[in-house]
Amino acid sequence: ALILALSEAQAVRSAVVWMMGSLYGVGWGSVGVVSAYTIPAALVLMSLARALNLMSVGEETASYLGTDVEAVKRIAYGVASLITAAGVAVAGIIGFVGLIVPHTLRLVVGSDQRILLGVPLFLVLLRRSLER
Repeated sequence: ALILALSEAQAVRSAVVWMMGSLYGVGWGSVGVVSAYTIPAALVLMSLARALNLMSVGEETASYLGTDVEAVKRIAYGVASLITAAGVAVAGIIGFVGLIVPHTLRLVVGSDQRILLGVPLFLVLLRRSLER
């Protein structure tokens, strides 16, 4: 708040727009940087899909079935935080999207992580094919 109070009017306006969330002024360079973080992180999450499915039944059950629950939680939290940080760095805080999209996807495609984690990639590919 102090930095905003001492800043120029244009800088304050830009900061407020970013805090609300906006893709204004985002170029392909930013998309490339975010992709460099997001794609490998998404692949790591996809590799954890089976373990995440087992953990949705319960941590104790997942442990009995051979999942290292604590390691999976650390990796999943870390990777999800990286993806979130990359998105927020470019688009700002768009909270309602983060609240609505995961629940909507679960209602539409079910709770299987192998499918849920692949849906965003499928939607991007579908959009590109429709644009052509």
